[in-house]
Amino acid sequence: MMSKFPGFPPEPRTNFWPYPRVMNGWWHVLSGSEQKVLDYLLRRTWGWDKMEDFISYSQFLKGIRKKTGEWLDKGCGIKSSKTLAKALKGLVSKGFVEVVKFTGRPNFYRLKLVADEGESKEPLYKVKNTSLLCKEVTSVESEETIDSFTINSVQKIAEKFSAPCPEDLLEAWNKICSNLPRVLGLSRKRVKNCVARLKERPLSEWEKIFRKMNDTPFLCGENERGWRATFDWIIVNQDNALKILEGKYQSVKQVPNLRKILSEEDV
Repeated sequence: MMSKFPGFPPEPRTNFWPYPRVMNGWWHVLSGSEQKVLDYLLRRTWGWDKMEDFISYSQFLKGIRKKTGEWLDKGCGIKSSKTLAKALKGLVSKGFVEVVKFTGRPNFYRLKLVADEGESKEPLYKVKNTSLLCKEVTSVESEETIDSFTINSVQKIAEKFSAPCPEDLLEAWNKICSNLPRVLGLSRKRVKNCVARLKERPLSEWEKIFRKMNDTPFLCGENERGWRATFDWIIVNQDNALKILEGKYQSVKQVPNLRKILSEEDV
């Protein structure tokens, strides 16, 4: 049984995800189902500071569940595959999104960006067969260019988005770092920092770093100020992770001056 909506948080400046202001003048052209689908797409793309993502029909319809069993979301609110397909087709035809279908994996969705002067404005799905919602990708067509967006580039993006996301990094921190402050959520700044750090190291290496941090007394508060390393401290730059791997803090026990060990930026 669906529970009643509890209400909005009282701090609108801190409890939000980015939403494109341009939509203020375009909601009226969308049907109810199209707006539900577009909002879900925007949350998965714009909300994570990116323009595209792979999203399955199951995720649209049922939502995303983490390995821990926790629900990340419950989908866009549409329960029928037929209604979902119609809404996606409407968003494509109205110029909001572009779609590429992959065999054996979720569809690839990209927000339709404002075209630069002289750039082709032909939608991604309108190539060779305008009766299809999206273009089937085959090895024969791998060099074809659609709006300066090649199938090869889509395949590279496919590899990119099979990589861990900021939520995976947060989940690893909360799971491993039992001696350090727990993270309750991801702000826009945290998302940006997580994306940068995940480009530098794979998730497995970050898990190794988190374990080292959790087993290091100095980082867990055994210092003159009781200072403890936080999630924000480790993701703010690439240097702090390197210090952990080099064992900078492991041999530190009694510290007369914390500032001598930690730089101004660290603390």
